[in-house]
Amino acid sequence: MSNDFTLAGYQPENYAEDGDRYPLIYWLNTTKLGGAIGVWHTGDFDAMPEPWQRVERFDNEEHGHETTSLTFVPLRMRQQWYMSLTSGGGTKAVPHYMDIAAARPFLERYGLSGSSYSGMRSSSQVLAMVQGIDRPVVVQTKGLVAMSTFKRPTRKSPGGSVYQMINAMLAVANQTKKGADQIPHFAFWVTLNQPVNAKGKVVSSEVTGGAIVVHPQLQGKPEDVTREYLVQRFIGREKLQLAHAMYLDGEAWANEPPRNDFEGGEVATVEPRPAVNAPQPIGEEDSPF
Repeated sequence: MSNDFTLAGYQPENYAEDGDRYPLIYWLNTTKLGGAIGVWHTGDFDAMPEPWQRVERFDNEEHGHETTSLTFVPLRMRQQWYMSLTSGGGTKAVPHYMDIAAARPFLERYGLSGSSYSGMRSSSQVLAMVQGIDRPVVVQTKGLVAMSTFKRPTRKSPGGSVYQMINAMLAVANQTKKGADQIPHFAFWVTLNQPVNAKGKVVSSEVTGGAIVVHPQLQGKPEDVTREYLVQRFIGREKLQLAHAMYLDGEAWANEPPRNDFEGGEVATVEPRPAVNAPQPIGEEDSPF
């Protein structure tokens, strides 16, 4: 496999140099008119391939695109805790600072004391290669959906559904792999679907405060992963080269604190993450596992 990752038709984003952001795809739980819908939405593309459908849902975008099924390869992730504050008839989201002194300017802006700094929610952003799109995008979820899908695994928790599936596929792949080459975490497709019941109705749940939440449903079960399943979900060698290029290009994005778009673009602070070894491309065998 060539190490010249400018081949395969991909041009690096130069994210850190030019300040441009990656296109955003986010999970849309509900809308005032549509109720519980549970779809993936983006307003950052003029045209999209199937199964994306063009929609005109929001006044602040010319048009958008939505799909009930998202197939993607997670490359990198960053997470930010934030809280919602209501002031002047509107709701603002402000970043959560681990240091109350750093949070004080935001609290003072809304006339709040330190004791009011509560009600944290999680926002997870995943840099991903999405099936049918030839450039990296950011897949975003918030609140309970972020915790159920992209929560990082710990010693006490297997993490969100996406992490569970990736780890299950890597475990089986490492058991059956050929040679000593490392199989990177971005070698397999993961799919999150709109959850529907037998009658075709979107499955939702009501949480504290009356909010309605629709959790995207993982396609497949981690406990059922087999070598045959890996063959079906393997992204292929050309796309693996492209995914590796996107992974390398995303380092600056992953280490940059998420910007708080609700408050004029102030940069939120994040806790430093431990360094990890960068995945390497696998060898030239017909099948790596």
